[in-house]
Amino acid sequence: MWDEVEVGIVDDGIGIHRALTGNPTFDELTEPEALQMALMPGISGNPHAGRGNDQWNNSGYGLYMTSRICRNGGSFLLCSGGTGIELNHQGKHTFDTDFRGTAIRLVIDTANLSELRERLQQFAAEGRIAAAQIAGANANVASTASQMLTRDFRQE
Repeated sequence: MWDEVEVGIVDDGIGIHRALTGNPTFDELTEPEALQMALMPGISGNPHAGRGNDQWNNSGYGLYMTSRICRNGGSFLLCSGGTGIELNHQGKHTFDTDFRGTAIRLVIDTANLSELRERLQQFAAEGRIAAAQIAGANANVASTASQMLTRDFRQE
């Protein structure tokens, strides 16, 4: 399809489950639960995010925002440890995998970019509300870097 951009990112690190269960709030999560939780706003970031004014501070909104963007006509795939999750406009599919580390595949429907500015603002607002209700989540505003797309699509 000519109206799509696809990006893949892979690392061979400790994986999402091990990273999240290092936080006492999430130490009981199974691998599938950890992947689901990582897609929630304010979860997968550095627990000290929001301190100081470093624009690259990891606030935990990156996976949340990119998964929301990709579902807007494209798809989002996250694999880590023994679990994979694919999200698209039709819903969510969870599956088993033997991949170690973390892999992300983003497919963005470029035909929908004209309406993306408003959607980004909506996603960020919904994320702040959701993060405030999740124990252990960073309920601060997404980092400057996480909000760059919102700024980039504003009309001046």
